[in-house]
Amino acid sequence: MQLMNFYAARIPILGGDIYECTNNVMSSNYDNWYCDKLPGEATDEFLNRSIMKSKNYIEAYQNKDPDKIFFVLVPAI
Repeated sequence: MQLMNFYAARIPILGGDIYECTNNVMSSNYDNWYCDKLPGEATDEFLNRSIMKSKNYIEAYQNKDPDKIFFVLVPAI
């Protein structure tokens, strides 16, 4: 799972966008999620929360054709 690469590199995820491949054309379907750092939140807490929020969103995402869905992550770098 690519999310663990972000965790290992200590890079929080600010959110992500969902793209679909239809008739060999990749385009946004306008679904997305975000995760902002909270006031006073420690960097490690934000890292853990952002990874978990991304993981939960991706795992819960429902689509009738999952082979045509792509998740684009936005790193906090």
